[in-house]
Amino acid sequence: MNAFLAVVLLVGVIALCLLGLLHPQYSDNIGHCVGMVVFLIWAVAVLLRLYAVRYVTPDDLFLAFGLLSFGMGTAVRTWLYRHNGNKG
Repeated sequence: MNAFLAVVLLVGVIALCLLGLLHPQYSDNIGHCVGMVVFLIWAVAVLLRLYAVRYVTPDDLFLAFGLLSFGMGTAVRTWLYRHNGNKG
């Protein structure tokens, strides 16, 4: 069960990092972009390790949950901001 949860969380983190990096509506500074690249690399590395050894640490699960929560909140905030008439 932990492996399935980890895959869902990590794929969500990867998807949101890619969305944040590539979508033109989410314009951010270089520091945030570098952070998203680092978290993207981390999530892919943990996913590959999970595939190889079929184990994920509780720390990785906790961090993936936190990152996914933060990413979802940022995506919702950006979407609501853009769709409420704010174009800045």
